[in-house]
Amino acid sequence: MAVADVLARMRARDAAHTEAGERLAWAGFYNRARPKQTVRAHQKEPCMPESARAAAAPVGVADSSKVVKAYRLKFTGTGAEYFRVWFVNMLLMVLTLGIYTPWARKRTVEYFFGHSVLARSPLEFTAETRRIVIGFFVFLGLYSLFKQATNSQNALLVGLALLAAAVSVPFLWGSARRFRVTATRWRGLRLRFGTSWKEIYWASWPVFVIALVWFCVYAGIDMRHTFTSPSLLEETRPKTFLGLTVIDWILVALGLVVSWLCFVRVMFNYQRLTIERTYIGVEQGVFRGTYGDFVRIWLGATLIAVLGFATVVTGVSLLLAEQLPSRFGWDEQVEAAVEQAAAEEDEFSQARRQLYEKMQEQLERSPQSVDWETFRVEMQAIEEARQQKCREPGQSQQPYCQSAAGWWTEGEADPAEAETDEAALEAGGADFVLIALIVLSWLPMLLVFEIAHAYREAKQHRLVWNLSGVSDIARFRCKLSVGGYVWLRLQNWLLTVITLGFFRPFARVREYRARWTSTTVHIRGGASRLQNLLTIQQEGGAFADAVADFAGFDIVS
Repeated sequence: MAVADVLARMRARDAAHTEAGERLAWAGFYNRARPKQTVRAHQKEPCMPESARAAAAPVGVADSSKVVKAYRLKFTGTGAEYFRVWFVNMLLMVLTLGIYTPWARKRTVEYFFGHSVLARSPLEFTAETRRIVIGFFVFLGLYSLFKQATNSQNALLVGLALLAAAVSVPFLWGSARRFRVTATRWRGLRLRFGTSWKEIYWASWPVFVIALVWFCVYAGIDMRHTFTSPSLLEETRPKTFLGLTVIDWILVALGLVVSWLCFVRVMFNYQRLTIERTYIGVEQGVFRGTYGDFVRIWLGATLIAVLGFATVVTGVSLLLAEQLPSRFGWDEQVEAAVEQAAAEEDEFSQARRQLYEKMQEQLERSPQSVDWETFRVEMQAIEEARQQKCREPGQSQQPYCQSAAGWWTEGEADPAEAETDEAALEAGGADFVLIALIVLSWLPMLLVFEIAHAYREAKQHRLVWNLSGVSDIARFRCKLSVGGYVWLRLQNWLLTVITLGFFRPFARVREYRARWTSTTVHIRGGASRLQNLLTIQQEGGAFADAVADFAGFDIVS
């Protein structure tokens, strides 16, 4: 009896220490500083559990309703199984010219949900294909209208297109979230997404700021080029990079910075809204993240992308500068000849430009007094001077002579034609190698962007799940390694490139498994308590679920 009493006391003491540790963990989660926000009257503020208020209180043996149980998320899918699903989807999408895309997306979601296990029970995706198809074609129609409006180069149409896009984004996102949450089931019971359109549009204010900023940038650049054009016969846009001046690029840079901040803000708002308005019974989700957390994550990913892009561009430029001259026999004399040819070309162009300006002045004063014959003779004199220069020894292969081919009189032999055949072949080979180098330079650029994307995805996934919970019932712990996930994405990217895309289904399974299995759910009262809450929700919320089914349709994955 003495031994039995000692063992019983040891078990009771261990249970007490375990529960005390769990209460301290919950207290740390709920005592995290929450961002200041206004709580509306119709919104329920998640209550702090009693265990968090009295974390240091003496405890005894806990009852079953207060014991916190941990459930590690599991994924039972394999790359080989998903490869068959992926291959059939790709084949049917190619044969149907993309029309099969909604059905392919549904099969993909069903596969991943069916192999995502929580407390020995997989998730289910019970969406109607009809709503996925409707959402797909609605998105295609809106996108085609937006492209036509922006390609019209009409400031009014561009502004209307941006406004329509800003109004559509919250509606599309809200419909997709409601559709995805209500179509997710666990043990035959589904969740509820309880938010209003007013709340969705209020959270989407950065989208309207982005639309306004880019309309101002577009209108500002267009007005500058319209009112600063020196003449009607010259190009209205200056000859700078992509037709933009320094001031234009400053406007674009400011627009990018403001858009970046607004984009991160809307991503944070949508993430918080998704978690806090997802209900299990009457208990709603809790999210303790802040906008500053998201900014730090996105800023790190942006710096990785920008610095990596600059490094790749610098490396490719140095490679071209060093390798091309030695490969094609360019030397300092040839470079000097090219510079001289460019100077000669500028002189010819300047002469023609002066002649055009002179004719324009005459047209403005008196169109009847224009001497078109003199204009033709002067233009012919400029071309004869150009041809005379090209007839000089060693000048036939200069750029301005080659560009003048076709100005020779009919019946006269072109002296540059016979001499440039061999040079054209060499130039063709040089162009091929140059194009190959430029194309291959995209691979390291894509690799840099893949690293930045993987870093952002891993950091944000870990942040969101570590700061999320369900009222005082459940919380999550994510141990996803950022470095390990980035390395996994790099391996998948390289294998996908080497296999010409056929490794993509295996890569997707590996990435999903890494994210899903890195999370553990701690539930107060065990999984049966969640099931009871979901059962109560289904019995009491049939009308609300029917409204959600009617209002929601799938737009994005």
